[in-house]
Amino acid sequence: MIFFSFLALSVLVMCADHLAPSTIVLLREKLIGSQVVQSPSGISTNIFTFGYQVAAFSTFVFLYTIFKRKHFVLVGMVFLICLVPIFYGMQRSALIVFGINVVLSIIIYFRLKAIPILVGIGACCFIFFSITSSYNTSTQYNILNKAEQNAEMGENRAGLITENIKIYSDYPFGLVFYNRKWSEVSQHNPTYQGGLTSHNGYLMFFTYLGPIVGLFFLIAIYRRLILVFRTAILNIRNIDFALSASLCFAFLALSMNSLFHNAWLINANGPTVFLFFCILQLNEIKLKQEP
Repeated sequence: MIFFSFLALSVLVMCADHLAPSTIVLLREKLIGSQVVQSPSGISTNIFTFGYQVAAFSTFVFLYTIFKRKHFVLVGMVFLICLVPIFYGMQRSALIVFGINVVLSIIIYFRLKAIPILVGIGACCFIFFSITSSYNTSTQYNILNKAEQNAEMGENRAGLITENIKIYSDYPFGLVFYNRKWSEVSQHNPTYQGGLTSHNGYLMFFTYLGPIVGLFFLIAIYRRLILVFRTAILNIRNIDFALSASLCFAFLALSMNSLFHNAWLINANGPTVFLFFCILQLNEIKLKQEP
């Protein structure tokens, strides 16, 4: 819980960044020991890293509240709290993975009762975004203005992925087997000006290692985690597995978030690495406690 307390602190820093950006930037630089690149954000240098923190924080906190069978009023309040860092942190990818994991977990947990619950959640989201959009202006930093800002900068994620696939097709066995680096194969492509990539951690992973070695490493890394996740889902209605199930879905959210950004488990992204070993350690503790 200490780790998620730090994530909550990062969320609070992001909220304060909206109120007093010049002051909070200095605080952020002291906390991370590095120069701030993007704002608004929490305890991170840029918005993308903060997005992983938000995906882990929001998914874990909300699902843990559900799996621990807290009162529906508290669950509703926590849900709205989880939307705040997503909305004001400009985290579109975090919103997508949070929504997918919430829907998936609620369907598995509540089964037939999931339909009215999901309708209620959808209504809450509609009310939340309707209220916030009515006070929205073009100068504010929130998720509603993110698309406009990206359009002004000329960002096209679909185009980046297409170009990455072309490079992958030119080097199908992986760049490492051709003794090439990403900077070498992309330097003549105007799409990748400024050191851009496809913003897809898995696509970059396969571009470097190819399908054979890449799949081998993926299976080796995720094999035990998938088994733990399967056990958590089978026992999802058991309150003793509330923590395990919440951590697994939080890790799934981070893994899905890598479809939109470069950071991934192999890149030693903070929340992802922590959750990976946390889930395995918790599973070992549970195995030792079994009679």
